Amino acid sequence: RGRPSAGWSRRRGRTGWPRFGLHRRSPAADGRRGRRRAVPGGGILVSTLFLAVIAGYLLGSCPTSVPISRRLYGSDVRGRGSGNAGATNMLRAFGWRPALAVLALDAAKGYVPALLASWLPGGGAVPAATLGLAAGAAATLGHCYPVFAGFRGGKGVATAAGALLATHPGALAGGLAVFAAVLTLSRYVSAASVGAAAAMPAILLAFRVRPDPAVPLEDVYLAAALAGFIAFTHRSNLTRLRQGREPRCLRRGTARTPGGLVGRPAEPAGDGGRARVGAGRGGGAGPEARADETITGGRT
Repeated sequence: RGRPSAGWSRRRGRTGWPRFGLHRRSPAADGRRGRRRAVPGGGILVSTLFLAVIAGYLLGSCPTSVPISRRLYGSDVRGRGSGNAGATNMLRAFGWRPALAVLALDAAKGYVPALLASWLPGGGAVPAATLGLAAGAAATLGHCYPVFAGFRGGKGVATAAGALLATHPGALAGGLAVFAAVLTLSRYVSAASVGAAAAMPAILLAFRVRPDPAVPLEDVYLAAALAGFIAFTHRSNLTRLRQGREPRCLRRGTARTPGGLVGRPAEPAGDGGRARVGAGRGGGAGPEARADETITGGRT
């Protein structure tokens, strides 16, 4: 029923029709209605969530691998290999040193907003870990679709790991164990990443029982959403896995490139070795390149 103004109500007459003779309600009735209808900290919660999500997305949108590859190597890492702006593609294109730097910076993009958001006032309606994980999920979205880099980013694994490090470090340790196990067995970084992300909701559910029963159920839902999103960003890798064309990691016979050590074997040229002749005529051509040049030149 509508009320004419705050603290006043309509009184019914003998006929049953509402009569606008206004009378003051008792303070006890006002207190009971206020307790039923008031939402504690609702405005604070909405503003805090909005601030955490927007700040997390903008911080996650700051590119890391693109400026490093352009400044140190004079080329965009997104134009090499898989076209991904992540640590794995940096490893394959330029070596392990810039890949470690990109991995640390990408993880920090998820760790910092998740840690700062967990300190924000939430009005008591949402746990601090849930606010932090929401900000970390927004940072993961910004890393994959950065507004400052043409919406061409990475796959979001390192950024999501940084967010979990700030909110649930024990559960992240279980996810890293799953990642290491799948990587050792399959030698596919993509399969290890998707497997670890898929295991995180189950790990958080286990942590609700022991040893940390204070894990909110909302965090399990956010972890499941992150797992689905990471599987979506790895959809091309999963397609290559089904077709048997996904490059492996930790294989023998790695190839040396001008940027560093490539974590996959050298791919054979499709024209019988002539493609390697042009690459090997510069300075530092190895004996294999000189042998190919000699054979294709017809001098032996």
